[in-house]
Parts: sequence; C-alpha cells; structure tokens
Amino acid sequence: MPGPGAERNGLNMTIHHHMQEIGLPHVRDPDALCCTFVMGILPQQETPASGDEPASSPERLAPAVPVQQSNGPTARAAGTLDPDLSDGAFSLDGQPYAQMGGGVGEAAAAESREDPDLRRFYDDLHLTLPPGFLLDEEVPCIKDDKGQKISAPIRVVSHARRADGTGWMLEIELLDGNFQLQRLSLSRADLHCKPRVVLSMLADRGFRIFCLPEAVPVFLQLWEHVPRSLRAEHPGWFENPAGPVCYLRPDGSRHAPADIQNEVFLAGPRRSAQDCAGSLAGWQGEVAERALGNPALIFAISAALAGPLLRIASLQTAGFNVHGPRASGKSLLLHVAMSCAGHPDRVIPWPAASTGLQRLSAEAQDGLLALDGYPLQPDGRQVRTLLALGEDAGAGRALSERDPDGGQRWRRVILSSSEIPLDESLRRSKKAPPAALLRRMIDLPADTGAHGLIEVLHGAPDGASFARTMELALRRHHGHLLPAFLDQLVEGIDLHSASLTAELPVLAGEIRDHCARTAPLSPAAQPAGAERFALVGYAGEMAIGFGLLPWPTGTAHDAALQLAGRAHHACPTDGWDGANAVVEIRGFIDRHAGRIIDLEAEPAPESVPDPVGWQDREHVYLRSEPVRDEVADLDAMLAAIDEILVPGGEARSRQYRMPASKVADRPRVYRLAKAGLD
Repeated sequence: MPGPGAERNGLNMTIHHHMQEIGLPHVRDPDALCCTFVMGILPQQETPASGDEPASSPERLAPAVPVQQSNGPTARAAGTLDPDLSDGAFSLDGQPYAQMGGGVGEAAAAESREDPDLRRFYDDLHLTLPPGFLLDEEVPCIKDDKGQKISAPIRVVSHARRADGTGWMLEIELLDGNFQLQRLSLSRADLHCKPRVVLSMLADRGFRIFCLPEAVPVFLQLWEHVPRSLRAEHPGWFENPAGPVCYLRPDGSRHAPADIQNEVFLAGPRRSAQDCAGSLAGWQGEVAERALGNPALIFAISAALAGPLLRIASLQTAGFNVHGPRASGKSLLLHVAMSCAGHPDRVIPWPAASTGLQRLSAEAQDGLLALDGYPLQPDGRQVRTLLALGEDAGAGRALSERDPDGGQRWRRVILSSSEIPLDESLRRSKKAPPAALLRRMIDLPADTGAHGLIEVLHGAPDGASFARTMELALRRHHGHLLPAFLDQLVEGIDLHSASLTAELPVLAGEIRDHCARTAPLSPAAQPAGAERFALVGYAGEMAIGFGLLPWPTGTAHDAALQLAGRAHHACPTDGWDGANAVVEIRGFIDRHAGRIIDLEAEPAPESVPDPVGWQDREHVYLRSEPVRDEVADLDAMLAAIDEILVPGGEARSRQYRMPASKVADRPRVYRLAKAGLD
C-alpha cells in the first residue's frame, strides 16, 4: 500500500492539472510544486533508512500525551490517532495537526452533524463541489476523485464584487478546528498573488489541510458555478442597485426584506464570538426594566438604536458626551448602550480613537460608537480626533484603497464620557470649539443626583451596588435588542421612513420650545440640537411600539426631553447678559439639586458625598470648582449677575468664606441671593 509521500506525489499531479485548467502559470514538472516556495511551508521530511518506519507513520505523528481542548472534544487515548489524521494533516507551518493538538474525535464529528446549520452546510457542499471532488461526512473532509484527502469541509458561497465591478472576493464558509461554522472573505487578488495570506487566515481558524497547503487556494479557484453577489465595504445601510436597501452589522449579519433578490456580503467582517449571550427576555427583565426611572439609562438604550435612523433623518453625527466626576455612572451608561448590540466591553477607550478613528467610524457606520474617558489633559492627537468628530470625519490611518485620504464622512451616533465638558477641554487646550462640534457633540452633566446618573435604585442599597448588579446582568444578557429592532425596521422600511420623516420635525419642535422656555443655553434650544434629541427619543419609542422594550409609551421621548433640558453650552456665542447668566445659574442649581445641602432642613440632612453647595432661607452657596468646570468665562458671567452676587468683603474676590457654624471646614463659595434668582 503506498505511503503518504506517494499519495502527495499523486496529488501534485492533480494540482498541476487544475493549475493548467484555470490558466495559472505553467509548471514544467509537477514535482516543482515542492520547490523553494513549497519548501518554505512544508516540514523537511527525513528520508527513512531501509527497513525504518516512515517518518509520517501514525506512531511518529501521535502526541505523547492526549490533548484536552478547553472548548472542544477530548483527544483520544495516548498512543492512538484519529483516523481522519492517519495520513497527516498539515497546518500552515507544515507541522502535522496531530502534533499540534488539532485532532478531533469521531464523537464530536457525529454530534456536530446533528446541528441543522451544519446539515444545511453539508447539503450545499454536496451540490456545489467542483467536478472531481466529494465530501466525506464521516471524517469529515473533502476528497479528490482518487480518494485522497484535501482539507476539512469548505465551500465558496459566492463570488462578490463592488457595484462598480471591482474588488472581487470569495465569500467562504468552512468548518474550523472545533467543528464550528465560520464565514470568511478572501480577496481574489490574495488567492492569486498572496496565497500565504490566505493560508494564514485559514490556519488562524484551525482549518485542517491534509494535502500540500498551496493546493487549497488553487482548489478554491475551481468554484465557478456559484452565485454572484455584491460586496459592501463597511457596515450600515447598503444601497443595492438592483433592489431594496439592506443593513449589515459589523459581524457580517445582514438584515433585509424577505423578498430581496441579491445577496450582499461585508468585506472583512468582525469576528464576534462573544457578541451575543443570554436572551432578549433576560435582557429586558434584568436591564431594561431597571432602567425605568433613570432617564440617562433610558436615553442610552434609545441612542443605541438611533444609528440606523440617521440616514432616514438626513443626519450625519449625533453625539452626546456625558461629563462628571468619577464613580458617577458614566461607564455604566456606555456599557448599557453597547449591550444592545453586543458585548458591553466593546466600549472603546478614548485614547484608542486617536489612531483608529477612521476604522472605528467605518465599523460604527449607521450605528453606535462608544468612547470612554476623554483625557483631562489631552495631547495634540487627541484634540485633532475630537475636532474630526465635528466634521463627521475619521482621523488617523486611512481605512483602505477605497478611501485613500481618509476623507469619507461617516454617519454614527456617538456616546462619550469625560470628566469636564468637551468644549471646556478645548478651551483649556487653547482651541475655540467649532460651531459644528457644538452641534454634533452635546455635553450632558453626569452628576445630576445623589447617585450621579442613577436616580432610582430598584432596591439596591446604593449607587455602587446598583451599578455592580447591572454590570453582571449585562454580561449574562447582551447582543439581542438591536438585531430584533433591525429585523422589524427593514421589513417595513418604507412605512417607517415615511413616519419618521413626518413626525421628527414635530417632536424636535416640542423639545426646542421646551428648552427655549426652561434652558435657553441648551443646544436643544436650537433646531440642530433639538433634532438629535428627538431622533434618540423616536428610536426608543419605535422599539416600545415593536414590543422590544418593556416601557410605557412615551418613556423614551420623556427621557430625551429631560436630558435636553440638562444639556447646556458653557457660554452663549454672543457673550453673557444678566438674563442669560441667571438662567444658567438656575439651570446649574436644578441639575445639581441632589448635591446642594439644605442647612435649615429638619431633621438635619444626611451627609452628601462631594457636595457642590449649600443653601439656607436667603442664599445659595456654590463651590467655585464645580461651577467653573461647567461654565466657560465664569468671571464674565459673574459680572453679569453682580447685583445678586453677595461677596464676603475679600479684596479682589467675589467669593465668600462660609462660617464654621454652617460648614466646619469653611470653604470659599459664591453666595447668591435667592430673591434675585426667582
């Protein structure tokens, strides 16, 4: 019986024949397939002496100790070898898989065949394999017409290209090393010119190769009789030239009307093994229901659904930056929002955006970009990244040859966090905040109550316990809300688009009028800001109407209205006057009411961590640091309300030092007459 070496020599002839059929460069001698290029991939086999056993015999290939895979089947007993590896299975670097712990038992293979998705994969593979090849489900592997093993099961699903006819790629479906189905996009240019890149991508997924590794790229080029499809460069809405639009998520999942004809595949989808856990019902009960009574969390969930609506509303960036001291719930808000689409830990640290905003923006197209922790002292690159957000642009390295200068404009909802307002941070960096940035990135205070962003604890003893409970729930259940929302949105896209177009101006007008009366310094008092808050509220109300959020009708819109009233510019563009200054001070007091201690309350008030001020019957006493953090050009504002500011007689200072009878450590504060604030 011929040994493995003879079988590989026979396979060389098969590869050589197929190379000639598909027009690859002529190889004078089939054995030349084992020339320098191949020798760089395959191991150097020792030539056995006469009477010695073959170097690739089962006894030489079997591992000395059985391998226990952490998430897969148990290897066979020591000294044995799976039959599907009896003739050697090579990885990219030429090491037999049996030596690498890559063997998989028959029991696991049999169990995997019960999976309906795998059954569909096998059926499609039987129907579409090129002539001269067959699928052996028992091993499982693909064999040629001589019965020699080629590789683990793999198939070409489609030949995809861009709408302009360029960028051809193969959409691949394969079984990885753990008998799990995976999708992969392979460039035709790489198949022809960089086969090692293709082999590296396959090896990274544990894909088993039984023949010469370079045979697999050749084999994949034989699949000609498969459907043609379209290629999308980035997630989000895809304009199908031959049919209705569809929506692609970063992992390549497609949401499209049931009657769509053309397949669309995302080039280079993100691998997302941890993007879904638990169930939608579990997330609704443990996360969404605990958000009730907490407008900031309701707003965050609604914002996570608003990205797909930007295109319909003709908006680019809708950004909201939550600022405040540490332990105020900012990170929890971002994690709750991210859990609607995937794992909560996919929140991006702000410094990472300095070099990758172009890529992150592409991945978040028509979706959510969550950035945590804008630095208190940003460097120049971070400042440039922030300014790029105001231009709907990316920054850093260009995404691809399709956008070589990084000039593409992106649509995304941005949720961000920082310790101070972004416009104040720019002023500290000697940068005037551009008007476009102020419209697109709206600052929201985080320290609005005794527990920061959290107002209702739902039985938790304190804010920290509530946050811990929520974080645990987010890890048990995530990744379900946005897919369910998209399914219903795309199925009735024309109806939902018409409703949004008609209703959004009405809702934006309501928010604008409300803020003009109660918070004239809020960006939502202007049309651009009001429209962004209205869009977030509308997205939440859509999800309530779809039955996806367990909230009463109006909950999401009311939360958007409340947060619009809390938002504020640090300074009006035309300078401070008395009326604007009074409105701003009243707004500050309202936003921080839970952290202003009433000195005359009976019984004595409980201690409040990090208070922003105190009050009695006649005055409000505000610490200077919190006010200065939120109000740019504070001295000009105080000058505008000089008649209600009651200083303490200190030279060259508008401050007043609290007496020890009121506050023990006698802090310096701004003392304001209540009569002038009414």
